[in-house]
Amino acid sequence: MTKTKLWKGYAMPEWSNLKGLFPDEEHFDLHINLYKNYIKKVDDEGDTSEFQMGGKILHHLYFEQFRVQDDFKKPYGMILDFIEKNFKSYEAFINAFTEEAKNFHGSGWIYLAKSGKIKTIKNHKPVKDAIIILDIWEHAWQASDSPKEKDKYLKNFWKYLAWDIIQSRLPLVESQTMRYLIDILD
Repeated sequence: MTKTKLWKGYAMPEWSNLKGLFPDEEHFDLHINLYKNYIKKVDDEGDTSEFQMGGKILHHLYFEQFRVQDDFKKPYGMILDFIEKNFKSYEAFINAFTEEAKNFHGSGWIYLAKSGKIKTIKNHKPVKDAIIILDIWEHAWQASDSPKEKDKYLKNFWKYLAWDIIQSRLPLVESQTMRYLIDILD
């Protein structure tokens, strides 16, 4: 599990746990400071505009899904079933998601929705249906103008996902679990 520090009640990951995801510590700090600024704007200043609220919510979902990976580098259980149902295989899903991210130009986000579709968000817009979310604003991955940096970011993204957190975002997880338990008891 990634070490985190609390800031205004929000968990903030530490650089030492996500070194391979961001180009360098400076970009990581920039990203965290942007997230903190969205929190300040919404919580302290009452700015609930779509852009500020979206920035806060999307960054929360983004940072919440990361963990230092020791054991579970690939999805398992219900999230794996969900991915295989919608994409045939985990590898096919990674390829489709990564291709969508590579082809996205401008500032925004790519995410796997609860519908099983890969969706995009231009700029910031709050969403309630994100299961896995990727920040593709340039500040997340760009240390220079090299397209190789975006490719590295997209490749490394998968190494830091916490599948237990992601699985908890699935629709009907509680109902599926209850059905499984009922089936065992029958």
